Amino acid sequence: MDQPLSTTTAFRVSNTAVEKFMEIMDPMEERPAGVRIFNAAGCCGSFVQMELAEGQKPDEVQINIQDVPFFVAPDFLPQLTPVTIDFAEGSFRLLGFERSEGCCGG
Repeated sequence: MDQPLSTTTAFRVSNTAVEKFMEIMDPMEERPAGVRIFNAAGCCGSFVQMELAEGQKPDEVQINIQDVPFFVAPDFLPQLTPVTIDFAEGSFRLLGFERSEGCCGG
C-alpha cells in the first residue's frame, strides 16, 4: 500500500467540506474507508466523480486531509492539484477544476 501523500502536493479541501464528509461517514454502521475521486469520461468530455470507498484500490494513492482519507489514481492527481473541494448550497463543488471540452451543446 502506498504511503499517504502530503496535503501540500495535492488538492485542498475546505473545512466546510471536511465537516460534511465526516457528518456523512461517521454515523454509518459500516464506516467507509474514505472518499474516492476519479475521472469519468462521457460524451460531453471528462468530469470528476466522488464516491464513498470501502478501501484503497491497488492503483490508487491515499491522501489524508484533516482525518478524511481520499483515494486517487496517480495519473489523475495532476488535474486535481489546483482544485479545492468545497461544500455550499447543499452540494460538493470542485473549485478550479478545468473541464475538458465535449460534444454537448446547449
